[in-house]
Amino acid sequence: MSRGIPPDQEDIRRFAGVLFDRPGRVVELRVPKVGGRRRTDSGSFDDPEAFVKAATRLSGAAAGVYVTAHAAKPEILARSANQVREWAEITTSDHDIEAYRFLFVDIDPIRPAGIPSSDEEHEAALAVAATIAEMCRAKKWTVRVHADSGNGAMLLIPVDLPADDAGQEIIVGCLAALAKRFSTHAVKVDSSVANPARIVRIPGTLNAKGSGSSDRPHRLARIISVDLDGPAIPLSALAALAAKGREEADPPTGTRQRPSVTRSGGAFDVEAALSRWGLSVASKAPYGGRMGGTRYVLECCPWDESHSLGEAFVIQGASGAISAGCQHDSCTWGWAELRERFEPGHRDRHVDRPPTPPEADEQAEWEPGSFDGPPPEEYTATLASGNGRAHPILRRLCDVHAAPISWLWKPYLARGKLSLIQGDPEAGKTFVTLAVATAVVCGASICGDEPLRRGPVLLLTGEDGLEDTIVPRLKAMGADLSQIVALEGQMARNHDGEEKEYSVTLQDLNVLEEAVREVQPAMAVIDPIQAFLGGEVDAHRANEVRPILTRFARLATAYDFAAVAVQHLNKTGGGHAIYRGLGSIDFVAAARSVLLAGRVGDGSRAVVQIKNSLAPHGVSIGYTIAEDTGFSWTGPSRVTAADILAPEKPTAGAGAGAFLEVVLSEGPLPADEVIARAEEEGISRRTLYRARASIGVKSRQEGRTSIWYLEEVPERMPPVPPVPTPGTSRARGKGLAFGTGTDNPL
Repeated sequence: MSRGIPPDQEDIRRFAGVLFDRPGRVVELRVPKVGGRRRTDSGSFDDPEAFVKAATRLSGAAAGVYVTAHAAKPEILARSANQVREWAEITTSDHDIEAYRFLFVDIDPIRPAGIPSSDEEHEAALAVAATIAEMCRAKKWTVRVHADSGNGAMLLIPVDLPADDAGQEIIVGCLAALAKRFSTHAVKVDSSVANPARIVRIPGTLNAKGSGSSDRPHRLARIISVDLDGPAIPLSALAALAAKGREEADPPTGTRQRPSVTRSGGAFDVEAALSRWGLSVASKAPYGGRMGGTRYVLECCPWDESHSLGEAFVIQGASGAISAGCQHDSCTWGWAELRERFEPGHRDRHVDRPPTPPEADEQAEWEPGSFDGPPPEEYTATLASGNGRAHPILRRLCDVHAAPISWLWKPYLARGKLSLIQGDPEAGKTFVTLAVATAVVCGASICGDEPLRRGPVLLLTGEDGLEDTIVPRLKAMGADLSQIVALEGQMARNHDGEEKEYSVTLQDLNVLEEAVREVQPAMAVIDPIQAFLGGEVDAHRANEVRPILTRFARLATAYDFAAVAVQHLNKTGGGHAIYRGLGSIDFVAAARSVLLAGRVGDGSRAVVQIKNSLAPHGVSIGYTIAEDTGFSWTGPSRVTAADILAPEKPTAGAGAGAFLEVVLSEGPLPADEVIARAEEEGISRRTLYRARASIGVKSRQEGRTSIWYLEEVPERMPPVPPVPTPGTSRARGKGLAFGTGTDNPL
């Protein structure tokens, strides 16, 4: 119930003795969701005593303190050697593990997610763990660690398997067999913990899941027994156990129940696919009454293993139509995303692509669900019943808990929502976006407002180079570059099975979600959004744009980050500012806040809020971009959207400047001759001199004659001089002052 419970350093030290069984062992200590859901602290250790001290210090800092259980590559030590780093960008992946050291058996009582177990639930899980441990000892299998995890229990049974597909297949089979034999109506043996980079709770540290209460208290994870000397389980015994697990998951041909469909090509074999992907099925039952559909309930959600109470499902209707999803509020995936996660690129191979419905002149009877293969993505987002139709998902509003808006920069950018920053070329849209990103990663204020809550930023940029534009600008702004991560592409296998790099679009939700889960951003920037829609999407068609924006906005909601997209303006003049965004009006309709960045005739610049669906509009905020002083917020501004969008009025000075450029383009001329020719064109001497100064006409004396000429423009402008950084007196009272970090101030 209290995070003031002190850790048990002796248990931590005993567990370290298991992890560091020989010199050279490297593990990663990880503390997810520190202070919320976005921050992860992590460190790599090969020093047992440093590991013990770090785990002791971090106990109670978050819901749990974890460690990688299997044999990691020694190279990962260089990420953060024997020390824990806050806001870790990279944690151990499956590719970083060389071998399985243990069969990790995780036993948990079945209860609502995110809360501690009651004493009764806790005791039930400990009893199941004791039964499994007794079975192991009867078979003369070593139980290296038998531990109370605080809410349930865990066993580490020593093995020696490669961390490849063959090794993982054995682990998956073993866990499936144990789950089938020992899971009860009240306790579950988790069969989804088979991946090589799996982390386990460190005994001796506090399990502080949820807020805790008197009947569901926080508890220390504790060691029940340790056996440092017993051998690993023989491979033959593991293979036999895994075979039993595969028998349960994949019964012999002829006994497997399949959807009752008979048509050319047959139905997609969902059950075989789930087995192939290593997704354990908790239950399988008829669906849709006499129509012959099947519903598979998964052991846990493929995107979040804590969703393990029957929320995740796959349904195949009698027609062969497939739907999938997770009933947990934070999950938005469907069948298309599930299959793409495990079979990347399958759509490009024309697998499961529904044929075009028969034309009317063929007089064929066609209804939803009657095509061969799974339905299109819009249809799979619903639950298919046995007759191929969709049914509604209903929710009584009395069951909805009201929640306040969570702001990143109030009232301009909200977390969990999509916002737009619009503007013409050279308006400074990217500068503004990077300035906000700098304030986010530094936890700084903008124009004296309340400091923004510090967090990482995920960046997708389609126009500006990282090396020559983005990074120099951010450095000049004083940004913490370690907290800004660029998503540059994705690795996937092509038709020949070769792994290659591909671009990322907003349609690659599985890749985007994986990046979001890794970075845990407070803000994600898409600059510009048109570059990430996908080549086949028409940005002017609402029916193509809205589904992409909706799914991306749901991702932002699920992971609580502000989604900020940069959008160019169209070339039409006049009209309301809200209609000036390039492409479909659905960009603006989907966004909860729209900011317009630009400059007016006197050269001043400002960000103006032209839409706010969550709060009253914020005041306009001024900014400057100059070669010598860089980017600076200048405070509240009187500039309006109408000012920014007003057409530029031609001036006499502009005409005089053009005249000078034409006249002097062929070479230097005496000033008297230039003045005389200007008067012939109706340009006064005063206007001519103003234009001369504005376009940089030079003069030199040749005897008594003044010669005017145009100075040649150098191929590159000189470097920008040093500029003030955050915290200087120049920024006081007006937020941050930044340098441009680039040769071109725009």
